[in-house]
Amino acid sequence: MLDWQVSLGNVITIALIVLSFLFHAAIQAIVITRKAALVEGKIDRLDERMARMERTEAMLSEVLIKVAESRTEINLLSARITDVQLHGSHRLAEILGDLRRKDHGA
Repeated sequence: MLDWQVSLGNVITIALIVLSFLFHAAIQAIVITRKAALVEGKIDRLDERMARMERTEAMLSEVLIKVAESRTEINLLSARITDVQLHGSHRLAEILGDLRRKDHGA
C-alpha cells in the first residue's frame, strides 16, 4: 500500500503551484483583454474611415451626375445657337431643340 504523508513543505508547494496557475490565468486574461481592446479600436477606426469614404463617394457621384447634366445642356444649347445662326429663326431653333431632346430622351 501507499503510505501518504502530508508535510508542511508539500502543502506550501501545492499552494504555490495553484497560486502560480491562478496568476498565469489572470495575466493571460489581461493580455487577451488588451488585445481585444486594440482590435476593437482598429475596427472603430476602420468604421470611421469607411463612413468618410461613403460620404466622399456619394459626393463624387453627385458631382459626376451634375457634370454630365451640364455637358448635355451645353451640347443642346450649342446646337440651338448653331440652328439660330444657320436658320435665323428662334422658333425653328426651338422646334429643332425639342426634336433633339426627344431623340436624347428616347
